[in-house]
Amino acid sequence: TAHEEITEQIDQYMMEKGLDTFVLSTESCDICDECAYPDAPCRFPEKMHPCLESYGIVVPEIVELEEMQYMIGGNTVLWFSLILFRPV
Repeated sequence: TAHEEITEQIDQYMMEKGLDTFVLSTESCDICDECAYPDAPCRFPEKMHPCLESYGIVVPEIVELEEMQYMIGGNTVLWFSLILFRPV
């Protein structure tokens, strides 16, 4: 999706600037047609971005707490990613 592409571009930019990143996004991984897990390790761990909720982050609660818009009209939902970073 466009959201995942933008998230990946930001991640790549940050890594090029010398930062170690860990990315959480809003969708389940859809890189492979068929997931190797649980029979084998992920084929592309450097590309796979777990969803925020899989780490216990409840996005709708944060959106409400911070008075942000989640539904932005016209059947459009705002997607969220979280990029944690530190110097290498």
